[in-house]
Amino acid sequence: AREVEPSLHGRVDRLPFYLDALHRELLKDGRAFAFNVHVDSPEHPSALVGYVEFAEQRRTIDAFLRNLHLAQLRDEIAVLPAATLGAAKFAVVIKPHVLVYDRPFWPRTALTDCRESDVLFLVNKSADQFLCHAANGYVGYVDAKALTPKPQKPKEPLRAIFVRWAIRVAIAGVVYAPARDELYE
Repeated sequence: AREVEPSLHGRVDRLPFYLDALHRELLKDGRAFAFNVHVDSPEHPSALVGYVEFAEQRRTIDAFLRNLHLAQLRDEIAVLPAATLGAAKFAVVIKPHVLVYDRPFWPRTALTDCRESDVLFLVNKSADQFLCHAANGYVGYVDAKALTPKPQKPKEPLRAIFVRWAIRVAIAGVVYAPARDELYE
């Protein structure tokens, strides 16, 4: 806290600057963690809103603001994964190719891409987009129409299961469909 405010007496009008500095300090690579904390109104901030992925991040924000004597702000920061997702904590990509974006609205930047049958870890839903961890670890927004939410993580990529199915059909000439216990842990 002393690095951003040497006197340790924070000013509410500098709160966006403090949060930006904390964001850079907590997350060396913002593409790896879900973190979006900001003030409710830049002109008259009275609450912190947004989300963090881990309770430890939220506690760090609280301690940081206490050190700056700004603990009087309301804390409306959600810890993900969001309860609104229910039991669906995973999703399978059902389109051949899907981009993962840095935000749910334009203008936005593609962070990475996913292929059909990739398994994603869901952390939040925003309108018609899911905030999720892609298979390579990046966090971003994916079109909800490109995913099928699942309550459990599949044992292996569905692509591998269906390749195995195609091989069995080709070799044995029999029809084989994967059983439910082969798809989920």
